[in-house]
Amino acid sequence: MKSLIIVILGLLIVGCKGVEGKLKVAQPFQVVNKRGKIESINVGNYKVHVKTKKRYLKMTIVDSYDRSDVVKFKLVDSNKIPRRNGEFILSSEETGQPVDLLGAINTTEQWSREKSKMESCEYMEREHQCYGGRYGPRCTWVDVRKRGWQSVTYRVKSSERRIILDITEPNDSEVKANFYAENHWQEKIYSYKAICR
Repeated sequence: MKSLIIVILGLLIVGCKGVEGKLKVAQPFQVVNKRGKIESINVGNYKVHVKTKKRYLKMTIVDSYDRSDVVKFKLVDSNKIPRRNGEFILSSEETGQPVDLLGAINTTEQWSREKSKMESCEYMEREHQCYGGRYGPRCTWVDVRKRGWQSVTYRVKSSERRIILDITEPNDSEVKANFYAENHWQEKIYSYKAICR
C-alpha cells in the first residue's frame, strides 16, 4: 500500500501510462486499500505500478507471491508534483492515507546529432475508379491510401526520469519505505519533412 503512494507520484511525473518501480519496506506501515480497509504493508520488496486518474493516483502493489492490492491517493493539487525536476511533499491530510510521501523527480535529456534519411510514409490520393454494372460502368472519385517515401531531417531525444519516494508516518522524518522508478524513452524530433510521394 505504501508503494501505491509512490507509484502515484511517479505517474503524475511520467504521464497517463503509469510507471513501474520497486518498493523497499524497512518498517511496516499501514494504508487504506480500495475497499476502504486498513492494510499493513510488511517488511520486504514489492513491485509497484502507479497510474494517475483525474483526482487520484492509483498504485498497484505486487508482493513476492504475485498477490496484488490497489491503493488510491487523493490529489488535491496535482501541480505540487513537478513534471520534470524538483521535490514535493504529499501529506496524509491531502491524500487520505495514513502516511506522508516525500518525493523527488529528476529528468535528464540527451540529443543526437542531426540525421537525414529517407523514411517510408503514407499519403492520400484521389483516384477516379469505375466499376462495371448492370446498366453500364459507374464511376466515382475515391480517396486511396498510398505508401511512399519522404526525405526527413531529425534528431533523437533520449530522456531518462528517476522518481524517488520516501514513505513516512505523518509529520515524522523516519523513513518506513522507499520507492524507486526509472523510465527511459526516445523520440524523434523532426526539423524537416519533404512531401510524401
